[in-house]
Amino acid sequence: MPIPPDRKPADTQAILLMLLLSAMWGFNQVAIKLAAPGISLVMQACLRSTVAAVLLFAYARLRGIPLFDRDGTLPRAWLQVHCSPPNSPSSTPA
Repeated sequence: MPIPPDRKPADTQAILLMLLLSAMWGFNQVAIKLAAPGISLVMQACLRSTVAAVLLFAYARLRGIPLFDRDGTLPRAWLQVHCSPPNSPSSTPA
C-alpha cells in the first residue's frame, strides 16, 4: 500500500502521547498483577470500566460532546440485532 504524499512524520507531541499511552497500558498490567491477591479479577475489571466510563462522560461533558442524542436509529438497530436470523453455519442451507 503506497504512502500518501501528504502524510507527515509524527511530531514530538504525538510521540510523547504514544509513549504515555504505552506506559499507561503497561502500568495497567502491573497494577492487575499487584492487586490480584486482594481483589478478584472480575472486580478489577469492573472498577477499571467504571473509572473509564466516568472519565469518558466527564471529558464529553467538558467538551460539549453529546453522547446520547436521539437520532431515531435505536429501534431499527434493536430490531436488526434481535430479530435477524442467526448467521451460524448450522442454520444456512447447503
